[in-house]
Amino acid sequence: MAEARRAAPEPTRLEKVQKAYSVVGDILTPGRIALFLAAIALLIVGVVGGWDAATATDVKVPEIAAKESHDAAPFTVSVSRIRYGDELPGVALESEEYRYLFLVMDVTNTSDSPVPAVLIQRAITLDVPGLPTTPGGSVLWPDVYRGADGLRPHYYQPGVHTPTVVVWQQLRTQEVPAEVELTLNAYTWRYSIVEEREAWFDEAPSATMTLPLEPLS
Repeated sequence: MAEARRAAPEPTRLEKVQKAYSVVGDILTPGRIALFLAAIALLIVGVVGGWDAATATDVKVPEIAAKESHDAAPFTVSVSRIRYGDELPGVALESEEYRYLFLVMDVTNTSDSPVPAVLIQRAITLDVPGLPTTPGGSVLWPDVYRGADGLRPHYYQPGVHTPTVVVWQQLRTQEVPAEVELTLNAYTWRYSIVEEREAWFDEAPSATMTLPLEPLS
């Protein structure tokens, strides 16, 4: 009687993968895979209307009027007016290089905890030529003062109505515009993986305004 043949050993998982790849390896080369993925990306972009449409947020920022109350999280703000002048005792000293722009507004912290005043500095973007900039070209943040006593606030307390004056410098070599455009930014409360904490991040435009720029009386 012939000796029974032994059964072939079961191939390992690695051997199965190598066999499968050897079948399609000459078809799915790295170059062909890259071309295939690129074609899929172009198809998706074409369906949504091009790169601009694929990245557009389509968020319309409202324009508000002076003294209109506006929610710009974590604040409710009401901007009254903006004035220019050479100085303001206790706040802005006279300078040969700069004049000053004074934005008068009311601020209320609508959150449940104190909010750093630096958020107000970053919450207002002023479109005026001649504002000082950093070496990288970013406009320097303005100074913030309490309207009641002329002191710099460190925090805005929850629910407290605070008259506020925001102060920018403008080069005297630039003309004083008849009106200025400004943007009010709002924030989002979220957790930051980088900073490992929850805080107000991601300032984004929430409203725009156009105000006459008049001399400080």
